[in-house]
Amino acid sequence: MLFRSQRLDVALGSLSEIFGLMVPELKRGLVAGRATHWGDDPFARGAYSYPTVETRAALTALRAAATGPIFLCGEALYEDGETGTVEAALASGKKTAERILSAP
Repeated sequence: MLFRSQRLDVALGSLSEIFGLMVPELKRGLVAGRATHWGDDPFARGAYSYPTVETRAALTALRAAATGPIFLCGEALYEDGETGTVEAALASGKKTAERILSAP
């Protein structure tokens, strides 16, 4: 198991490999970062994403509230199937990346 202080470094290492960028370069562009081990979180108790009866209304409000260059993605924002899955996270990220690339 990773210590809390190691989690962000491991994530940056993965991003470095994925995008072919050096970790110091990634850190220079990083505004804030946090990596959570959901199993250690006393409030999440191992769960990290699940819908509630208010989820649809909250997501609609969240999407409408974004003005300017703010793009959100993640499995909780996935619209085309089950949330809380790796597939949902990847599909949401792909859709958001496409929106970013096509933005003026």
